[in-house]
Amino acid sequence: MPRWMCVHAAALIFVAGGCASVTIQPGHRGVLVDPDALPRPTVLVPGIHRVSSRQSVTDYAVTYARRDIRVEVLARDGTPLHVDLIVVFRPIVAELAQLHVDEGPRYFDDVVAPALTSTARAVLSEALLEESALPRLELLEESLVAAVRAGAAGQHVEIAQVVIARVEMTPAACGHGA
Repeated sequence: MPRWMCVHAAALIFVAGGCASVTIQPGHRGVLVDPDALPRPTVLVPGIHRVSSRQSVTDYAVTYARRDIRVEVLARDGTPLHVDLIVVFRPIVAELAQLHVDEGPRYFDDVVAPALTSTARAVLSEALLEESALPRLELLEESLVAAVRAGAAGQHVEIAQVVIARVEMTPAACGHGA
C-alpha cells in the first residue's frame, strides 16, 4: 500500500473514532470543557491538542485588547455629554478557567463594558464641565482607571488602561437638537 494511502487511512480512523485536533495559536489559550471531567475546565496552552467529540474548546485571546466605548454622561449641571473612552484589557490567564465558567467568551460585554460604563458615568458626571476639568484629564483618567479596576475586581479581567479620547456636548445641549 502506498504511503499516502496509509496516512489517509490513519486520518480516517482518527476522525471516525470521534476524535479531532484543535490548534491553539500563540497569544491565545483554549478552555477545554469535558462533560466527563467536571466540574472544572482545563486551560490549553498554544499547540495542537486532541479532543473528543464530547469535548468543546473555546479560544481566548490573552494578549491586551483595545475597545472603544461611547458613554452618555449627564454632567452635574444637567448637560448631556458624549464621552469616547478607550479601554485596554485582557483576561487574567491564571483565572481563565473560572472566567469561562462565570462569564464565558462574552466577558467583555458582560463584565468590562458595564463596569466601565457605570463607573465612567459616576466619575465623569462629577468632574466634567468644571472650568478646570480639561487640564485635569490625566488625573481624571487615573481616577477612572482605578475605579474601573475596583469594579472589575474578582471578575478575572485585568484593566490596563482607560483613556478619555473625546468629550463632546450632545446636539441637544448645543441647541441644535429637537
